[in-house]
Order: sequence, then C-alpha cells, then structure tokens
Amino acid sequence: MPFYAFVFGSMTVKFQRGQLPDNDIVTFSIFVNQVDRGHTVGTFNDLVSGASVPGDPMFVLDRMAKWTIGPLHINDGDGVNVIYTGTNVSDLPPDTQGQLEVKVLNVVLTAVIGAAGLGAIGSAIGGALGFLGDPVGKLLGVRPEGPCNGTVFHDAPFFTGSGLAALPYEQLTYDPDYSGYVFTRSYTDAESHNTSICGHIAETEVNFGVMALPYVSVWRWTMIKNRARGFTDNRIGKPLSLQKSLVPFGGPSQGQWVSVSALLVS
Repeated sequence: MPFYAFVFGSMTVKFQRGQLPDNDIVTFSIFVNQVDRGHTVGTFNDLVSGASVPGDPMFVLDRMAKWTIGPLHINDGDGVNVIYTGTNVSDLPPDTQGQLEVKVLNVVLTAVIGAAGLGAIGSAIGGALGFLGDPVGKLLGVRPEGPCNGTVFHDAPFFTGSGLAALPYEQLTYDPDYSGYVFTRSYTDAESHNTSICGHIAETEVNFGVMALPYVSVWRWTMIKNRARGFTDNRIGKPLSLQKSLVPFGGPSQGQWVSVSALLVS
C-alpha cells in the first residue's frame, strides 16, 4: 500500500517583488484526483533579495510539520497536483495581512475544484490569481495601497501515482526507513510586474519534496501533526500523548469514533 507525504521545503528570494521588503502569503495544498487532501497557508515577512525561508532542512518533520501534508495513500492510477502559490502583500497595513491568508487560500482551492480537469488546474490557478492583481481591493474591498502587491509565483506540478513510485528516492539521513526526492523550480513575476515602479522583476526558487513511506506509524505522525497544530502538554511543553491527542478530534472521552486518516491528514 503506497503512502506518500509532501513537503513545502523552502523558497529563496533571488529578487524581491516590491520596493519594500516583501511579505509573501504562501499556500501549499495537495489534490488527488481533483479532491483536496490537505492544505496550509502562512505569511513570511520582511523578505529581501537573497533571503531564504523557512530555512529549515528539507524533511526535518518536527520542524516542518506545518508544511508537510500526508501521509496519503495514493494508488498508481491516481492523479496528484502539488499546488503552491506566493502572493506579496507588503503594501498593506500589517493588521490586514492576516485577513488575507484564508481568502487567498480559498481563491486557490476554489480555482482547483472548478478547473476543467486535472490538466487545466495550473491555468485555472494562474487565471484566479491574475484576476486578483493587487489582492487588497479584490479580497478586502478597499482601495489598493501600493503598486507592488500581487502574485510572486504559482505552480501545480502534476504526478501520477505510478510516477511518484518511480522517482529516484534517496534514503533520509535521519530515518533509514524513509526516503525522499526534492524538486527545485524557478519562477518570475514578469507577467504582472511593473518594472518602472517596483524595479527588478521578482525571481524566486522553490523547493518541494516527496517522501515515500513504507509504513505509517500513527503514534509518530500524531506527534508530528500535534506540533504543527500547537497541541502540547502545558505541564512539560511537549506534544500531547496519543491518548490525549485524540480528545480535540472527538476522541473516546467524547464517545465518538475518530478517523485515523483524518487525524493524520488534517
């Protein structure tokens, strides 16, 4: 039974998009057969040319848990899209940026679900983000406050399950049972960049990875996911035990069944 996990590893800002340091809302999601199997969003602030974030090594799960989606059971005939976007919102008041994270993510997810087939997902996302232009006026309903907000990068690489199985995985140094493969892709914002106002076009390098998992340890992955969710035992500052970690999801103490797959993927 093939299991995989997907990691948004890092992005390197070779050239920022705006005159101010960029604040990039990044979305990361995995769709299998055009069904959302997991997503996350966050903002990386004060990015200048040459910066690299998140900055943690690829596949160090305890540190990268928020940016890891899986484990997912994927069959050979399944179609998988690894979807990630970056949107600069530096020309906004800081107190409005948080409102945009979920709204930008919803734009991306809606575009994927509404795409006319797996092959059209990439163009659907590009069209949706292109329509936003400056996301301030479109999503918050206020007058845009700067000329350099907008899409920095977006992509939706497509894989079949059999294609994932055939990747040239390498054994992970920290866990001999796991193996991974890293993709590196480069992007510019040339299509939407105003060089006369914002200067050099944005150039960004994105790393994402795929892990092949020969088995899934519920205990281990529950601990990893709890770190991402921020669920800890306040007495000792460590992740909740497996028994305690079931409670937030409607565990036995609440008299309800818990889906293990939901526990791991959410």
